[in-house]
Amino acid sequence: MTEALAGLRVLDLSTGPAGGIATMVLADFGANVVKAEPPRGDPFHDMAAASLWLRGKRSVELDMKTPSGQHTRPLLREFGYSNDDVRALYERRIVTTEPV
Repeated sequence: MTEALAGLRVLDLSTGPAGGIATMVLADFGANVVKAEPPRGDPFHDMAAASLWLRGKRSVELDMKTPSGQHTRPLLREFGYSNDDVRALYERRIVTTEPV
């Protein structure tokens, strides 16, 4: 059976259940979801239901404040973003819905 969102790539920059559940649903329907987390992980990761909303995603550490964050370039290019694009998203806490 073909999944409805197969071929859709999603870069999840959210923390906690709201964004996590939204991207969980996208993953459930076949989207390729990559969750970018700060170095210490999602601050809500210890909640009992976290395994629910974290399912179906790949997870990567993304620390745009340090030079070591530069190792994320291949991932960012995969989604069509530059390091500056993602840094701006983190600083303003804006999620874009424009296609990549």
